[in-house]
Amino acid sequence: EIQKLISACDQSTQNGVRDQAMITVLFDTGVRVGELVSMGIPDWSNRVVQVDGKTGVRQVPSPVFPIRFRKLS
Repeated sequence: EIQKLISACDQSTQNGVRDQAMITVLFDTGVRVGELVSMGIPDWSNRVVQVDGKTGVRQVPSPVFPIRFRKLS
C-alpha cells in the first residue's frame, strides 16, 4: 500500500516530489504528520531526526537517504 501511495505521486511536479518525500519519511521514521510538517532543516543531522511532538522532544533514528532529504529541502 505504501508503494502505491509513493507511485501515485507525480514526479514531474514539485508537489508530487514533495508528497513522495513526505510519505517516505512518515513510513521510514514513524513520526506523526503534525510532527513532520513542523520539522525544519536544523532538525535533521547525522541520520537522526529531532522530533518535537505532543509527548515532548525526542530523537528518532532515520534511515532517510540523502536524496529524500534533498527532496524535502
